[in-house]
Amino acid sequence: MLTLPQAYKLLFSQSIEKKIQIKNLFECEGEILAQDLVCTRDLPAFSNSAMDGYVVCTLADSYQITQSVFAGDTHPPKLQDYECFKIMTGAIVPENAIAVIPFECATIENNTIRPTQEIKMHQNIKFQGEECKKGDLIAKQGDMLDFYLLGLLASQGYHTLKVFQKPSIAIFASGDELKEPWEEAKEYQIYNTNGILYHSILKHYKFNPQYQGILPDCKEKLQNAMNAFSDFDIVFTSGGASVGEADFFEETLQNMGAKILFHGINLKPGRPMLVAQLQNTLIFSLPGNPLSGFLNLLSICIPTLQKLSGASKFYPQGIQAINKETFKLKPKRSNMILGHYDGVSFQAYKKGKYGSGSLLPLQSNAFGIFDEECECVEEGTYIKIFPIYFGFTDIK
Repeated sequence: MLTLPQAYKLLFSQSIEKKIQIKNLFECEGEILAQDLVCTRDLPAFSNSAMDGYVVCTLADSYQITQSVFAGDTHPPKLQDYECFKIMTGAIVPENAIAVIPFECATIENNTIRPTQEIKMHQNIKFQGEECKKGDLIAKQGDMLDFYLLGLLASQGYHTLKVFQKPSIAIFASGDELKEPWEEAKEYQIYNTNGILYHSILKHYKFNPQYQGILPDCKEKLQNAMNAFSDFDIVFTSGGASVGEADFFEETLQNMGAKILFHGINLKPGRPMLVAQLQNTLIFSLPGNPLSGFLNLLSICIPTLQKLSGASKFYPQGIQAINKETFKLKPKRSNMILGHYDGVSFQAYKKGKYGSGSLLPLQSNAFGIFDEECECVEEGTYIKIFPIYFGFTDIK
């Protein structure tokens, strides 16, 4: 059985074939960039006004307005001493401009303006190349494309990008006791919640999973169903990987020639997790209990998927919080605790006293991961927690 750090190390060492596709800029939010990109022109491309106002070339008590300059106009002529141009936000400033006086910071009479505040050199002018110069690296392979990078790349005229194609992902549930929510469940049967839980989390993190149904608890039927695994890069299953009599999943994988990477993590909840490689398909078999499977998917699998997708930042990004109420943990294993973060404090859900098959704790908005030495987290202690919807960092 692996420790949690050992499981992370092993999973982050895995790889899958990454294909590259070209996408329109408007389709790239959340995609992983597959190329380095540089500035094609200075940013800003020309010196321009940051305000609506009057552009001047000297410091004086008054100026005569001689013309107006609008955004989109060609380069205006040089200014003369004691002369100003009306200028609009984004318009090119004359090459000898030293400042732009906002309209509201001047009085006007008979086409003459008088500043009402001290003029500071270079105020309200955005100078050519002050943000970055032509040829500067602005985006790297492995960057996740968000609104900032997409806006920056648009400013440089990039309209199509090379991105890594997201891995194809299948979701299967497991167990003859399961019924789908659209089916009728008898009193001894339960509805499949893991399928939608996994699908929802994966979709939030910009993956495109396909739900494939319930695997049977029969060796022959199970192997036939598992032949479909080869159609996907990644397969998630829930249940079937514990040590119960009817759990044939690991045995069937081995019969099919799969390599078992590990089976079991010294972790609560989420101990009976199995990961295997079947030819070109990486298989994650998560615990059948909804809460256990959810936390394993979120804390272990999502970062792994991010790494497999070519992202340079794949470690979950945590935040510091003050623990609001003392709670105890069983040592000699890692523990994951769900709770609520209010922007300052973290409060463990029912002090961590809930079952791994529970659903109500999933209303939490954060969770903590505690190492094998931790027995008690005292009130007022600063701890590192992770939002349910965390970002990614390159800091381990």
